[in-house]
Amino acid sequence: MKEEYFDGKSVKRIAGRFLVERNFPKKLLESYKKQGIYFPIVEIAHLEQKRNGEFSKTRCLEIQVSLPKVVCGTNFFEVDIIFLPAICSSIVKKLEEIGVITSEYEIRKAIIKKIDFSKVIFLPIYFGLEQEIIRHLGFYDYKYRSEFTMREFGNWNSGIFIKFNNRTQAYTIYGKLSEIIANGYTLIEQQMIPFLQSGTNKKVALKFELSLKNKQSVEAFLRRRITGKNKDFTLEDVLNEELAKNALLEVFNKVFNPKSAIIYSLSQMQDNQLESHFRSQRLSYKEREKLFYAVSQIRRVGLKSFRENFIKEFSQSTYRRVSEELELITGKLGGISDNNSNLIDFLRQEHEKFELYKIPIYDNIVNHC
Repeated sequence: MKEEYFDGKSVKRIAGRFLVERNFPKKLLESYKKQGIYFPIVEIAHLEQKRNGEFSKTRCLEIQVSLPKVVCGTNFFEVDIIFLPAICSSIVKKLEEIGVITSEYEIRKAIIKKIDFSKVIFLPIYFGLEQEIIRHLGFYDYKYRSEFTMREFGNWNSGIFIKFNNRTQAYTIYGKLSEIIANGYTLIEQQMIPFLQSGTNKKVALKFELSLKNKQSVEAFLRRRITGKNKDFTLEDVLNEELAKNALLEVFNKVFNPKSAIIYSLSQMQDNQLESHFRSQRLSYKEREKLFYAVSQIRRVGLKSFRENFIKEFSQSTYRRVSEELELITGKLGGISDNNSNLIDFLRQEHEKFELYKIPIYDNIVNHC
């Protein structure tokens, strides 16, 4: 290892007990970025920890790498286990440039501390423009024990993302093409940007991304899904299409659950349409009363605030009981055919199909945008 390359430094104290100092190749990363070349984030981490009144120090090499970018030059495309030899080979060559000598076998067996599962989904234009669709999805602003954020990014706020975030994981949805326009720097992405800005492209591409932030959350998440192993997961364990599909589908269904979808569709109706719909489904007076109350409040403050306000005014147990009652009532309504329901159903079906968008020809990127 050539430590003279590691000229950048950061220091962070965690929970008052751990001191982490990280060294990284700052100038090299800046140089490669200007040249349009992707390079992984490579850090020498020094951990100082106090136990039983004594300090102990450990040192390790940590690599943060975008698997699609290291082989394709962009994460617009997706990879699976077939790409593993190319991924390992590319990482080994990158590390050699900074004097870190390793092997493809060691990369395969390296322990994973963080992981992002992601999927790009293309939508028909009749669902609307990218920002319209994401703002629409932003109505579903509740996920258990998570903070919700919706924010614009890029020049002239051309892109938008929604994010559910907590201490152990994050779930993010954003427009992938807008993200490339705003942040793309590799040679391939720079080749794509003029085409994406020209107006010729008619596609809407959303990226759904589940991030597990530390080794404990990675292991807690994976040990329930990978039999026969409880810790120290590797690339060979997680570069699995079915695993990624189930992980993303599970979190999608938690946020965009059928009950919330029906409530949202009802909240978009006029009162006379609501009354007509309830009458046609033969709902009782008490059932209509409960739904009308929930719909009017959700129209006014949204799903998350409705839940929080209700619990604050009444109680968690009362909310749980009312929520179960609403679920039974909405179950009687059957399917509601509107743009919201059709959008959520379409996205769920695409999650279930989970067709990877692989790069077919390395030198013909723009034709696949």
